[in-house]
Amino acid sequence: MIFTSINHLAPAEEFDKKTIYLCYGKVAPESINGYDYVILEAQHYSKTDIAVLKKNNTTIFAYISLGEVNEYTTYFKEVKNNLVGKNKIWDSYFIDLSAKETRKVLMKHVKSLATLGFDGLFLDNIDNFCRYGKSYFQKDHLISLIKEIKDKNDHLKLIQNSGLELLPNTHAYISSIVIESLVTDYDFKTSSYAIREKSDFKSRKKTIQEAYEKYKKEVIIIEYSDSRKINRKIKRRLPRKWSKFIGNINLQTSPSFR
Repeated sequence: MIFTSINHLAPAEEFDKKTIYLCYGKVAPESINGYDYVILEAQHYSKTDIAVLKKNNTTIFAYISLGEVNEYTTYFKEVKNNLVGKNKIWDSYFIDLSAKETRKVLMKHVKSLATLGFDGLFLDNIDNFCRYGKSYFQKDHLISLIKEIKDKNDHLKLIQNSGLELLPNTHAYISSIVIESLVTDYDFKTSSYAIREKSDFKSRKKTIQEAYEKYKKEVIIIEYSDSRKINRKIKRRLPRKWSKFIGNINLQTSPSFR
């Protein structure tokens, strides 16, 4: 455990709960209304679309993976010579952050997202750089990249997806931390949704709570479900103080539940 006991920590800052919309597929901008945070795949939207989204919602985030690309990534050709393995689950490739060209391409992409009018970035695949991740050996390159992104784009809010153990190094640059599947436990082998064992849930919750207390960062929980029954179980278990989003596993459409 990398965090100290919460009994010796000052009370965490209280954050207002946020309403969240998250989708990586293309959705009509005018259909997304009234959310505090909207997280989208930028390649589907124009500057005009972003203006519509900002008019109807509070803060618009662009998805960006700092650890992986797939063949549909807009800059795939620019980094394809700096790949260090494949993620077979998502049919994507791990990128080499130690390569100067890769870093240059990513910073160029960040600049284009800021130019489009996004208010912030949703930094994905950060858990790849944790102790059991495929890219752990590149951890220092990731941390310095996040610092550079914030230093050169201070107006952008950064949401870190997972990677709690990296918070000692990243908390100064991010506004929020996302945790996926605290309550749920999707099985990729059987393509089935399930609820996590209670003991596992409690252990994970404790770790998140300790990070919340120590680093005073907004916590956002993303859960995966395909039914209203699972949704009810999620809502019963999750602490009310943390913002949440419940979606289908592929995140390619607005959520639907049977």
